[in-house]
Amino acid sequence: MFRHFVVLLPFAIMLELGMLLYGGYLIFRDPGWASPKGLMFVLVWIGANLVLLDLISKLWRTRSTFTVSSSHLVVADPIRRTRSEVPWATILLVERIPQYWWNRGGGIRLNEIVLEGEQRILFGTHLSGYSRFVAALARNAVNSKRVDPYPVGIGERVQ
Repeated sequence: MFRHFVVLLPFAIMLELGMLLYGGYLIFRDPGWASPKGLMFVLVWIGANLVLLDLISKLWRTRSTFTVSSSHLVVADPIRRTRSEVPWATILLVERIPQYWWNRGGGIRLNEIVLEGEQRILFGTHLSGYSRFVAALARNAVNSKRVDPYPVGIGERVQ
């Protein structure tokens, strides 16, 4: 079974709410926030909120767990409590989703599995056992035109 680290999602949401509400209150209650120094704090605050919102959206979209069997890829969503079995023959592509220009160097990178009927399943480089999951996709997706995800997961070493 391959899992995403969904436990980070509530922590990231709480951190974002704290930064947005309390940080915004502290910045804008000061009458000097419109000064050059204050505007620099506002820009840093906005940038930090954008990075956290990007992290939250990626964690939310990649909350599925995957189980590899000989005939299917089983995708389970723990929040919606849904489970679907995807036959290996219906996988058309496994490709990278390009990162934003401001986040090219790091962060969570996303890949997508494109199925027949244009259905898409997202998975990130923060998936436990990422390299083994990608190898299983490449081995079992026999009708796939291209399997080109990011090569290494978070915390894994290049071999």
